[in-house]
Amino acid sequence: MKKHHLVSLVLPVILTACGGSSSSSGDGSGSNPGGGGVYTPPNSSGIDNQYTPPNNSDYVSKSCVSDAVKNGEANDWFVSLDSVTADGHDEKMAAAEADSAVISLENMEAFEKGMAYILVRGQELLFSFGATFNMSFPVSFCSFEVYADNQCTTDFGPALQVYNVNMNEGVLSYSLLMIDDTDPDTIYDVSLSDAMNHNGSYTQTQGDSVTTSSWSRAENGDEFYTFSSSNGELLTFTEASDCSGTFESITIDDQGIKEHKSSNWDSVLSNFTYKFQLCNDESGVLECISGEY
Repeated sequence: MKKHHLVSLVLPVILTACGGSSSSSGDGSGSNPGGGGVYTPPNSSGIDNQYTPPNNSDYVSKSCVSDAVKNGEANDWFVSLDSVTADGHDEKMAAAEADSAVISLENMEAFEKGMAYILVRGQELLFSFGATFNMSFPVSFCSFEVYADNQCTTDFGPALQVYNVNMNEGVLSYSLLMIDDTDPDTIYDVSLSDAMNHNGSYTQTQGDSVTTSSWSRAENGDEFYTFSSSNGELLTFTEASDCSGTFESITIDDQGIKEHKSSNWDSVLSNFTYKFQLCNDESGVLECISGEY
């Protein structure tokens, strides 16, 4: 493993997945009201009321989902990076903490390897929880179930409004406006392709800041998720039904890539190997540390 003095690379792990705002302007019937005030939703009569009830059997759940999902006590909504909390990571974290417990010239390589693992794993954990929130927040106001009940016409008050609701060939789309008295209003433009929210996307706009998220699950259980923002952040994961997977986090500015975290692992249900790489731009040079546990 090449040594690049991680002491200068140790930076706080930023919860990029939970951040990011977005907003966009709309037009036409029920377009973005913007600018505060009371908004009257467009007449929803004539919307094609196509609705498919949730059905857990439509898709295969990954082998490392929670016991509650396996036992049928909870729904397997959205997509998620389930292997990130697998028991096998405890051993690897303990080894990384031991490697990074002491820093000296003699153990610099082990120290850098341990710290790199901790930083990459920390980013994965935060991204996993952030991705779950990012997907579920706008859907809590309009979903297939809510649409079947009232076509997403629930009155949330003047500060939160759902509009441009449409169901077309089984795809539910809508916009969500959150009015803020001090900051720019936030707008979500959302698209959902199934009642279990296994396939969907949204764009979130707030002033000049735009973020996008998209996710999908194949019928065999393989899952994909991507998050990007206008400030130069890109995060993505793939996870197969056997809970092997990949993760990548990139931060870019006008000069190019400033930070790059990546990892891949075998199925966490067995004695798996976790490989990782952490790269940072130091004085215009991208320096990397890689390793495995």
